[in-house]
Amino acid sequence: MKKAPKLFAEGHKTLFISSVALSIAPTVLLVLQLYVASVLAYRIFSHYQAIPLAAEQRLVDLFGTGGTNLHVSKLILIYLVLQLIRIALQLILRHSMERLGFAGRNEVRQRLYDKLSRVNPKEIDAAMRGRLVHLLGEGIEALFYYYGFFLPQIFAGILAPVAILYVIALVDPISALALAMCVPMLPLILRILFSKFRAATMGYREQLSHMMELYMESLHALGILRILGFSYRWGFRIRRRGEQLRSSTMELLKVNQLLIFVMDLLFSLGILMLATLLVLMRLDILGASAGLFILFASVELMRPMMLLGNFFYFGAIGREIKRESAALEALSELPQREQPAEAELLAIENLGFSYNADQSILNNFSCRIAKGEFVVLTGASGSGKTTLFSLISGALEADKGSIAARPFGYVRQKPYLFEGSLRENIELGLGSLERKLSDDDYEQLLKGLHLSHIATQMIKRDGEGISGGQASRIALARALVSDASWFLLDEVTSGLEAQTEALVLARIKKLARDKGVLMITHSPRAMAAADRIIHLSAGDSAAKEAPHA
Repeated sequence: MKKAPKLFAEGHKTLFISSVALSIAPTVLLVLQLYVASVLAYRIFSHYQAIPLAAEQRLVDLFGTGGTNLHVSKLILIYLVLQLIRIALQLILRHSMERLGFAGRNEVRQRLYDKLSRVNPKEIDAAMRGRLVHLLGEGIEALFYYYGFFLPQIFAGILAPVAILYVIALVDPISALALAMCVPMLPLILRILFSKFRAATMGYREQLSHMMELYMESLHALGILRILGFSYRWGFRIRRRGEQLRSSTMELLKVNQLLIFVMDLLFSLGILMLATLLVLMRLDILGASAGLFILFASVELMRPMMLLGNFFYFGAIGREIKRESAALEALSELPQREQPAEAELLAIENLGFSYNADQSILNNFSCRIAKGEFVVLTGASGSGKTTLFSLISGALEADKGSIAARPFGYVRQKPYLFEGSLRENIELGLGSLERKLSDDDYEQLLKGLHLSHIATQMIKRDGEGISGGQASRIALARALVSDASWFLLDEVTSGLEAQTEALVLARIKKLARDKGVLMITHSPRAMAAADRIIHLSAGDSAAKEAPHA
């Protein structure tokens, strides 16, 4: 069984524990402040009461008997010093929680990025794309508050009230018992609201994912929509989806406002009224100073739980983001290819594949490619050339047969280019930000692929303004600088003029000698330069292979 992801990496556990400890420390100091304030009250009321009550005596003896002998000015000074320490601890706590939030958020983000680099492309449908846009953007950012503030506050919300109740019990066990019976109400209420909030959140996130995907689709197709005159109808579709998102958002806010109402009215006001009632009923037993201590302590009893309620939204959202992250991490990954024989780069045996039961694309297809070979794959449109590349790359799964391959680079017929400089796009193939091409290597690479004339050109998103031939050569340059053992090239010379094609083919030939190349092409020049040519025909039991001198 696959293990669930750890809450934090080993290096962040200490940070988490320190955040919890720092969350509780101000409460402990506050108990000391309440004690000092109550001793002050005792010193005042003792003028009107000759014999202290039992509860008052336990109060002043709580931290030693010296409290009753201290001068009022010293008690006030102690109170102020404790207050300054509390402020300092709260500043340190804020910094610690922020560090914890950044650590937890970045850890999940890196884990998801690593998973996306391995996930099977067939798992990413339109709905998943919308979810990923939100998950990797706003969703991941919400984890900052979930890890940094909500999780530490859960532990502080449990431990701090226990510490306060313990001190109250030392003064008056009956009052402590009565207040302790109310404390478990909040976790129970939160549990109920979490289930209600989850249902509202799931509806909201589903609508948000659909809206994200619709916006992405609209931006990509904006030009076509205007040309075809579909803008108004498409706008109506966006408005309808927006209304559905608004309704789910209002449902989410309604649950959140219900939580605030429950926290303020039922819990906070309830405990305060109970504490006041206890003090009034037991005033003759407690005395004024002990009564004030219990009343003030009951107010602070609510504070950690109230803070937990204040971060309820981030807690609920964080739990949903964790569920979505777990769902992403559960997606199937690209298959791990077996390694072929030592001298081989690719070994395919009896491969079969069909998109439907009526028509077979590949049937018992077999081939092998050795290191140093330049092999061309050709055939009519629909014969299965790109399908074969998709099977080798793992984007499709074969119906039968086996594929063993060493790590390879893949240059698609329509490569994706990123916004930025030409050099930045090419250096992506190095696989690390620390690795850079030297100026001489970069210039030689551009010269060999006839790209020197656009060396300083900035590339727009998705290669806008770059011709198809230039995009293929940029993608080929990106592949050339990588550490791949061999390469799949899909129509990289398509549409090139004779002189440019000759330059590119010379570079591919050198690449094939050093490593190995399997290339889809219909170019007579490329086929003339190949070591072997494989002719594919849809549904053939075997491909026709022709050696080339």
